[in-house]
Amino acid sequence: MLNRRSLLLACLACAGVPGTALAHAALTGSTPPQNGSVPVSGFPVELRFSGRIDANRSRVTLTLPGGQSRTLAVKAGATAEVLAATVDAVPPGPCQLRYTVLSVDGHLTSGTIAFTATGP
Repeated sequence: MLNRRSLLLACLACAGVPGTALAHAALTGSTPPQNGSVPVSGFPVELRFSGRIDANRSRVTLTLPGGQSRTLAVKAGATAEVLAATVDAVPPGPCQLRYTVLSVDGHLTSGTIAFTATGP
């Protein structure tokens, strides 16, 4: 059985371990940005996260005006923290990107980015 001193030493040892290796990947930025706008002729998608993600096991869905959805073909971005995709022409109006990504620590992160498709 552990005594209090051993337990305290174990806790202090764990406190010195860098937390970034165990942290979930959180969204730090996106193209298009939250509440931004994109051209109806098409646009790039880039989702940036705080930690490395597994692009092969991550999913991004585009919801168009009127409620139709498309699963986007995602690929790894410029770094291990980025997911990228390309969207072809879309109708004008409110859209959403819904993402679920798997971070390399095995945790899922999900969210939604709302934006508007406008102009030519």
